[in-house]
Amino acid sequence: MKWLRIRNEISEKDMDVLEEKLDIHLPKDYKMAMPRLHCGAPEKQAVFVEGLGECSYSRNLPLTEKRKGNVFVLYEIMRQRGRHLFPFASVGNGDYFCFDLDHENQVVYWFHENDTVYPVCRTFRELTEMLH
Repeated sequence: MKWLRIRNEISEKDMDVLEEKLDIHLPKDYKMAMPRLHCGAPEKQAVFVEGLGECSYSRNLPLTEKRKGNVFVLYEIMRQRGRHLFPFASVGNGDYFCFDLDHENQVVYWFHENDTVYPVCRTFRELTEMLH
């Protein structure tokens, strides 16, 4: 799949630091993909989510604290709401694709308006294969 606007500014070490600071473990397929897809936008930007229909996949979120709109800030917001989710992709409207850290890092869609979580698939790779 083709990805657009990729900003390769993250290393495996940066990913390790992120996990250590947040005290989480991210899926291996995601960690392996991010050095080449950091902040990237997929060319195919829609995913069907059961219960919601077609949802956009705008871009991968920044994984370093120096970038605006980074996952550190969003992760903390979700923790304050009682959610143990790791947001990794923006939808562009305040919703996010996330890893559900309490359920084997399955991919979920977090709908911000009513704080609802919709299951999407088991892995990051499956999600990217669902893009159309």
